[in-house]
Amino acid sequence: MNSIKEDSITRVLVKMAKISIFIFAVLVFAVAVFNFTFIKTTVKGSSMYPTLNSSVTTTGTLGDTVYINRFNHGDVGDIVVAKVDHWINLDDSKYIIKRLIGLPGDEITIKKVQGEKKLTILCNNKEVFSYSYSESSEYDVYSYYNFLNYVTDNRFDSSRIINAQYLRYDSITNKNLYTGTIKLKDGEAFIMGDNMAVSHDSTMEGPVQISNIIGRVDIILDSQKSSKADLVLEILKMVFNIN
Repeated sequence: MNSIKEDSITRVLVKMAKISIFIFAVLVFAVAVFNFTFIKTTVKGSSMYPTLNSSVTTTGTLGDTVYINRFNHGDVGDIVVAKVDHWINLDDSKYIIKRLIGLPGDEITIKKVQGEKKLTILCNNKEVFSYSYSESSEYDVYSYYNFLNYVTDNRFDSSRIINAQYLRYDSITNKNLYTGTIKLKDGEAFIMGDNMAVSHDSTMEGPVQISNIIGRVDIILDSQKSSKADLVLEILKMVFNIN
């Protein structure tokens, strides 16, 4: 009888060991796939505030941690990271994190909401996001002012600007400002920061090439509050499509 019990216990232990090895192998594989798929980086700057945060602490700048899916370049409305070597007035980093506003063939415009201190950013006449401003005028909003100047400077290029309309005289640049719609060409994407008061983006530099988009931001973690358990939770929510 003792021999039978020992054999039974041995079989259970062997089975448990096999299950443990299998679970361990699955976890190792999952970690390897995750590390291959995602690029981890830290947000720097305030151009995506309040969606993404970057704060200055006693130990330096500490921003949200984001995980970039290198196999997904995003859709309109997603947050993406792009490489922009040719852009001016950037710091040492040539990688920027912005919201994807439009893709090839899309038409982009920015309009003021009547009766409100609010701007709405449209792709094919559908709102991507909106920005409520505290500035005295919409013309004082950095990205909107840059958008108007971009439209004004390119208004004679019918392949780029459509429906250009005179808006007002600008005493700063000593020229007439026009508003209109930017049409994206093949291989182009339009990106903007949620914080239009400070964002250096496509409203100034124009569209970026889709090939320069590194990937879509799939996971956002607060660097000051989040733990590894939060990362695991976000991964599970993503895998099982839980909002």
